[in-house]
Amino acid sequence: MAPLNLEQLAGAGPLDRFVMENTADVVAAFHLNANVHKDPGSIPHSVTTGATDIHGRRMENGCIRAGHGDLHLKNIILIDDQRIVLNWPPASSPPRAMDLLEDLSSLLIELNAKGQISAANILFNRYFDVTGGVIDDPDTLTALDGRMKRQNRPGIAVPRLIAVGGLSGGGKSRMARELAPFIPCAVGARVVRTDVVRKRMMGIGITERLHSQGYTEAITEQTYGRFYEELSRALEQGYPVIADGVFAMEKQRVDVEQIAHKYGVPFVGLWVEAPLQIRAQRVKARKNNVSDVTESVLQRQVNFDLGHILWHRIDSSGAKDKTLLAGRHLVGV
Repeated sequence: MAPLNLEQLAGAGPLDRFVMENTADVVAAFHLNANVHKDPGSIPHSVTTGATDIHGRRMENGCIRAGHGDLHLKNIILIDDQRIVLNWPPASSPPRAMDLLEDLSSLLIELNAKGQISAANILFNRYFDVTGGVIDDPDTLTALDGRMKRQNRPGIAVPRLIAVGGLSGGGKSRMARELAPFIPCAVGARVVRTDVVRKRMMGIGITERLHSQGYTEAITEQTYGRFYEELSRALEQGYPVIADGVFAMEKQRVDVEQIAHKYGVPFVGLWVEAPLQIRAQRVKARKNNVSDVTESVLQRQVNFDLGHILWHRIDSSGAKDKTLLAGRHLVGV
């Protein structure tokens, strides 16, 4: 298959989820390896006076790095239907000090303009998952929202917390991922996953397999602590956020709801479920998945004491579209 750029692909139909995740991984790696600028004199021209304080904090947190602003869909190439490479034009400008979000927001704006709303949300969330995003810099979402507004893409974000739980293979992560683009905001809701938080906390890549030592009771407790912190950071910045976790313990479900009460934002809890046989089939068929769940884990979950589940229960054993519609109805989008 001849190489195609993402601009061409975006004009041909909905962009593939895995293509967007691969793109986010490549862009994130490029940004994380770029030289850090901490010279106060290197404030980008795009920064307005009112945003100077945020810019200063982002500079201290290493978010101002060397770049040239040519990260556009036409410069991102798909090779052999799976490999993503960045292709800078020969006339590309020399590197300059820029907020990493200048690149990210440019891509998001292009995708939105082409009607690729779901693709934009996948890119946004995967990029934040890989880079640490909200948890590492408390101004990231604020800076992104400001950047989108300066590019005439006003955000209409209203902070709210949606929690999606359920036993492995039940469809909770798919529900969270597919609901996110419908949440009113320039790029949809931020989805925070316990699976991602756990791996970032353990210092491994989000697609690397984490073995049993990463799933002890103590590590799980630490994971949920950081998970709640990341949810809080998003809400503090006025962003809607979806919490994606098993939430097998009643206390975990109470704790996440308390975060919404703390910030005075609306809360909806969804419990997505399916029979064990269907969940096992889904887990067995997974590819390129962040989750480390195996069929043996599913068997152990059979004996979980789930306590009282007060969240809205959704049967995901039917058609995917029907399951998503049920979630959208309950969330009000």
